[in-house]
Amino acid sequence: MYKKISPRLITTTIIGFILFLIPLFYQILWMYIAGLHNTQAERVANYHTFLPPFLRGYGQATMLFLVFCIISLVLLAISLKIRFTPLRILIIISIVLESLMTLLFLFSLM
Repeated sequence: MYKKISPRLITTTIIGFILFLIPLFYQILWMYIAGLHNTQAERVANYHTFLPPFLRGYGQATMLFLVFCIISLVLLAISLKIRFTPLRILIIISIVLESLMTLLFLFSLM
């Protein structure tokens, strides 16, 4: 059978998933808002209403979410030591999605 999973790896995995979900939810929010308004100015103004005031500047939210993505990638890569197959598959899928989101946030800064 499987060895007992260390609590440190479980904590690393949970923190990695939480840091993965924060940018994912805001990306889904942006896609929803993008479908509601006609002009880019309306979209951005509506999107900024969901952000705290210190993240409403140009690129500040994107930089924060990019940092979250990179930290999550590192934590989930460390969590690949887990031998429990269903969780390992979930971690690999999350790493792939996180890599794509990291590239999206990176290129949206240009």
